[in-house]
Amino acid sequence: MAKKLGSVDPSKFPDEQFDYYSIPAFDTGASSLVAGSEIGSSKQIVQPGDVLLSRIVPHIRRAWVVRHNEGHRIIGSGEWIVFRSDRFFAPFLRHLLISDTFHPEFMRTVSGVGGSLLRARPATVALINIDLPSLEEQQRIAAILDQAEALQAKRRQALAKLDTLTQSLFLDLSTKGNPSPLSLKEIVTFKTGKLDSNAAEANGRYPFFTCAKEDAYINTHAFDQEALLLAGNNAAGEYSVKHFKGKFNAYQRTYVISVDESQCTYEYVRYALQSKLAELKYQSKGTGTKYLTLEILNRLKVPLPSIQGQQEFSSRLKGLGIQEAAILKSDLQLKQLQSTLEHRAFRGEL
Repeated sequence: MAKKLGSVDPSKFPDEQFDYYSIPAFDTGASSLVAGSEIGSSKQIVQPGDVLLSRIVPHIRRAWVVRHNEGHRIIGSGEWIVFRSDRFFAPFLRHLLISDTFHPEFMRTVSGVGGSLLRARPATVALINIDLPSLEEQQRIAAILDQAEALQAKRRQALAKLDTLTQSLFLDLSTKGNPSPLSLKEIVTFKTGKLDSNAAEANGRYPFFTCAKEDAYINTHAFDQEALLLAGNNAAGEYSVKHFKGKFNAYQRTYVISVDESQCTYEYVRYALQSKLAELKYQSKGTGTKYLTLEILNRLKVPLPSIQGQQEFSSRLKGLGIQEAAILKSDLQLKQLQSTLEHRAFRGEL
């Protein structure tokens, strides 16, 4: 672990561009070029080859290697624990710091009350023992783990492309020929069960299921049919749509939606609703607890293409679903393989 890194206050150099390794930048996959005027506090000075380990929200495994950057000073958030030594090969150490071998020990150093206030304590992290093989062996192990990681990245890219293709198919269908928009109530039916008085409407109707006990969900809200479930995170006003076939249970604050199949397919309505989730979030009622009413949902406008076009969309989705299932299966196998490789590598068995 590096000591006496030095620091710089970028605000004193407002016109200078800094290569900034922040926690948010890690989540995008690359450091950021940021003007000093946009950085509000002093930062650590880091250098190429340093390995950074996030001590904040430590259950999320974040570790990366500082890359070479010509012409810019390199700085990092104070939330990074910095490792610097000629005794380790940086890619090897990065793999070790996010591995199942190291992470449980790392989590034992954490203090705080929860959420973003949780932090690992560097002084305690410094006491963790690790096995550090020769540099040649570190390079060999890192190369193997890099290959496994690259294969997983390709699987994620393939899944992202499938998702993009699905969205493109929906956009093409929902805009081709400028189909007439219809109110949601004209093409779907909302089923309600045990009612929640917190979402009462003026006419006395309540739009979603709620129940205090798990067994009551099963007894009261079990359906044996095809339907869409529109569920919400009540604090954030975030909603999601799922398509179910067969028996399922309606959970708390969940709308159960049946589709008029003479006009539309379940697959099309699902994606039509997903395209409206931001609008539903904006229209949600309540302050601390967000909720939707039947009035809001019923007046929601969605385009309605021809039933033939929707059926073709559904058919193509099934084909894409088969590809997605194959990729997900392969991705799971790769994750299991990488876990095995890491376990063996960091026990000196690879």
